[in-house]
Amino acid sequence: MTLCLVLEAGADPREGPKLHKRMVQSPPFEWLDPPPMGDRLKVVDVLPARSPAEHKRLVHAWARDVWEAWTAHHDTVRGWVRHSLS
Repeated sequence: MTLCLVLEAGADPREGPKLHKRMVQSPPFEWLDPPPMGDRLKVVDVLPARSPAEHKRLVHAWARDVWEAWTAHHDTVRGWVRHSLS
């Protein structure tokens, strides 16, 4: 849900923990089957960053790749975000 807000709604990633805490207070949630991650980026792929700019670029690439992996559940997650933040 936080990735949705950051990547689609332009939320400030620094606000992620605060937003996440707010969203989980009114859970309309159900289990979503995780997608196969196969060759997708993993958090460990950020470790080789040699500068703050490269770190930021790799984190953003990882986040986009993870969010894209969950495409089948985007509508559900967007609904949860709307419900939780309304």
